[in-house]
Amino acid sequence: MSETGEEIRTTPARRGLFFGLGAALTLVGLIGVAIYAFMPRNTPAEGEGTADGLLQSGLIIGSAVLTGIGVLLLVWGFVMSTRARREAG
Repeated sequence: MSETGEEIRTTPARRGLFFGLGAALTLVGLIGVAIYAFMPRNTPAEGEGTADGLLQSGLIIGSAVLTGIGVLLLVWGFVMSTRARREAG
């Protein structure tokens, strides 16, 4: 039990949700990194410094956030799975 007296639920559906959502967010984030890495020199906002900077920084920051949240959900799902196996015996 936790300090508040409530148990943390580790149902199979919840673990599946964490694994599925984590994998999807990680994949989308990594696709964003690949898009940034292989983006041609002439971007859609070429010639406008502000627009080009916003496109590139938005793409890389958004990709990093999505990848980070996805990995966090995958780790959380793994911890819940390990805890459920330990509690089951």
